Amino acid sequence: MRAQSSQTIWVAFGGAAGAMAREAGVLGLELQPEAGVLLVNVLGSFVIGAVLRFERLLHPSVRDFHAVGFCGGLTTVSTWSWLIVEQLERGSLAGALEFSATTIASCILAAISGRILGRLAEAWWVRRSPDGHEGGA
Repeated sequence: MRAQSSQTIWVAFGGAAGAMAREAGVLGLELQPEAGVLLVNVLGSFVIGAVLRFERLLHPSVRDFHAVGFCGGLTTVSTWSWLIVEQLERGSLAGALEFSATTIASCILAAISGRILGRLAEAWWVRRSPDGHEGGA
C-alpha cells in the first residue's frame, strides 16, 4: 500500500508540473490553439520516448513522475480532438485532416527521436559505470 501511495504522489506532482508547463508554454508563446496543442503533444511524445527507453536505469519514482505524470499533464488528446471537431463543424475537412496527420506524424517522429536519445543516454550511462552495468542509479 505504501509503494502505491508513493507512486500516486509522484504521478500527481508530475501531472501538475506537466499541466503548468503546458499552460505556461502555450500562453507564454502566445500560440494559436492548434500550434500550442501540436507543440505540447510533440514535446510530450519526445520526453516519453526518451524516458521509457531509459527507464530500466531510472528509479520507479522518476519514471512515474516523467512518463505518467509530466507527459500526461503536458499532452492533450482531448483538446486535440476538440480542435478537429471544431474544424469539421466549420466545414473544414481538409484542415481537420491536415491537423490530424501533422500531429500524428510529428508525435511519432518525436517519440522515435526521444527513444534514440534515450538509447544514447543509456549507452553512455552503462559505459561510465565502474562495473559496466547499470551504474549510477
